[in-house]
Amino acid sequence: SRAEAAERRVEELEAALEAKAVEKPKEPSAPVSQPLKDDAPKIILTARHCVVCLRDDRPGQQRKSGFKCFECMGTPSRIHQRNIVFEVAEGKASKGVDDSGKKHIDAYDLGDALGKGSYGKVKQVTHRVSGQVYACKILSRKALQKMKKPGATESEYDKVMSEIAIMKDLQHPHVVKLYEVIEDEEAGKIFLIMEYCPGGCIYDLDEHGLGAQEPMLVAKEATLKKYLVSIVHGLIYIHEKGVYHRDLKPDNVLLDVNDHCKLADFGVSLITQGSSVAIKCEGTPAFMAPELIQDKVDQGWELAAVDLWALGVTIYAMAFGNLPFMANGLEELNRQILEAEPVYP
Repeated sequence: SRAEAAERRVEELEAALEAKAVEKPKEPSAPVSQPLKDDAPKIILTARHCVVCLRDDRPGQQRKSGFKCFECMGTPSRIHQRNIVFEVAEGKASKGVDDSGKKHIDAYDLGDALGKGSYGKVKQVTHRVSGQVYACKILSRKALQKMKKPGATESEYDKVMSEIAIMKDLQHPHVVKLYEVIEDEEAGKIFLIMEYCPGGCIYDLDEHGLGAQEPMLVAKEATLKKYLVSIVHGLIYIHEKGVYHRDLKPDNVLLDVNDHCKLADFGVSLITQGSSVAIKCEGTPAFMAPELIQDKVDQGWELAAVDLWALGVTIYAMAFGNLPFMANGLEELNRQILEAEPVYP
């Protein structure tokens, strides 16, 4: 059976670790629900491994417990019974071209462009062994290091490193999963292998803040409610981890193959150590909370409240097909956010 095969696979890995008797690198602390055994060898696998059969050569989907290959769908994961840690893989490689002219990076064939993120382009890639499709964010180290906002103490490269650190620690059904980080030192590129969400962003807004689709309150009220619950669950999870998104908007909520919402693009997110108050403004103007606009930098603001305001703007836009506050200039937009009441059609 699949369960017995998984059990044999675990035993083989444990035996291999004992035979090598090699000191393993320090593992991250395990979730409370999955305590590790102190008296047994620890098995470290990549986040691309199936949490049931422990193989990484089969296609599948990201599930609540982790990645599952299609053959193991429906079989419960028993990773909490073993000393197994799934980590984001990191490595170095150079982009190449095979005999057919197809470009690749490490074990991934580069495919079509999917769009652009905060700091780079995004392409579809396919893992050569498993056939699994991923999204790959491609970043230029040199360009990011040169990019710095006036008065800022950190470059955009620093923000990307912060985004990677944040995403490594996130594992939730409503957060986009990061699987691997590949650095091409020769080309100065960084490749982030992430969960592929073929549904795209949750709702399209044009440059004027108007919906490119029919308002969901009219056409898809039940779906709108489902999305709202999913986004809230994702926000609760990251807030409990001490992470605050700071740029929540429809563009940064993606839909996977099962129409499940996934929080994405943590480029300006902040991870806190105890305090949940910030004194630096980040985000997209139309989704900014009033306290970010008011001159209260010395006082700081509650990060959770800022995310919740942006959630409200996001749901309003999806429900009614336009942003609650729209203007031709930033000054007028800020005035509306501070003084105007949203209109509910």
